Amino acid sequence: MKKTVAATVACGALAAIVVGCAPLRQATPPVRLPTSRPAALAIVGGHLAADHGEVSGLVAQTAQPNEHLEIIDPSAGQGGTVDPPVAPGVGPIPGPVPPKGLGADPTQFQTDAHNHQEAVYHAKVRADLDLLRTMLTARLRDWSAKLSSALARSGPNGSAGWNLRAGVSQAVSYFASLQEAGVAVGSRRVIVLFWPPSQPAAVVPLPVGSLSGTEVILADFPGDERQQALWQADLLQAGASRAVVLVPEATAAASMVVSQALSGSATIAPTVIRFPLNRASLQPAARATLARLALELRTTYAGDPANILGFADPLGPYSRNLRLSYQRAISADDFLVSHQVAASRLFAVGYGAALPVAPDSATGSQPLDRRVVIVIQTTR
Repeated sequence: MKKTVAATVACGALAAIVVGCAPLRQATPPVRLPTSRPAALAIVGGHLAADHGEVSGLVAQTAQPNEHLEIIDPSAGQGGTVDPPVAPGVGPIPGPVPPKGLGADPTQFQTDAHNHQEAVYHAKVRADLDLLRTMLTARLRDWSAKLSSALARSGPNGSAGWNLRAGVSQAVSYFASLQEAGVAVGSRRVIVLFWPPSQPAAVVPLPVGSLSGTEVILADFPGDERQQALWQADLLQAGASRAVVLVPEATAAASMVVSQALSGSATIAPTVIRFPLNRASLQPAARATLARLALELRTTYAGDPANILGFADPLGPYSRNLRLSYQRAISADDFLVSHQVAASRLFAVGYGAALPVAPDSATGSQPLDRRVVIVIQTTR
């Protein structure tokens, strides 16, 4: 019996030694990207399937994880369902093992070794985050590419005409269906209305309160400033939380406006000023517009940066147009600085003849191409 007890004690002691010498297992926290809140985007227009490039381009530039998307086009042969209707995300991956904590009264050698292990650990976490961002970008790119292919395959179904009321109503119903399904998009509900070129710019009164809490972006709008103001007033009266009306030369900014809206950030319609042929000097109308913008930048949007994008018409050599577009941007920049807007908040760049107002027309659009577009960036 004594021998048995002794043997048991010896085995227990040996086990204690083995356990004591084994490395302690540490929890390995996973590496994940910040969680994206659900958002919903409804794109409404006539004959979107026939002109799918602008739509798929907008989706590709604004796609974010957990974004719900609906294409509403009465002329599309396959309806407006997007498959899959929700933008993909990327899950967590196993993270590196964090270093153990330092014991009491560590030596300098132990401290240096621990600091090195900490640096290696954080570098590995950053590398894992970069990997996740790359994976997410690839998945969102594939998702938007599938949308583009689906739109390209959609043929007209014989439906003609443009019924804005019906399109907006369908978009609002789509948002309501998400709410009923428990998808909490909150204020991140966005409707983009693509205006067909042949449609008159007359206001179509919408029911009061029908757009409650929804941000509406009206793109490719052909009307003048008075019609833009009327449309904005109509959309706001219908309950839109924000109404942005983009004329064709400012539609290039639509992707930024949509991205901000989907993320819950505030958006502001770009300011557009125009120039005479081969001139970069500001005209009286442009000065008045910039004076109002300077006041907004000093008060409502104090501290927010602004991009000043200069453009030229496609006439003449490339190098001259590029220089002229930059000079136009600098003219606007200098005016704003002279009106107490800090130069550090402004970024001026010239795009030459890029992004013409009517890229398919060789004549008739040049006066609209001679412009500067100013976009305020805000996260409010």
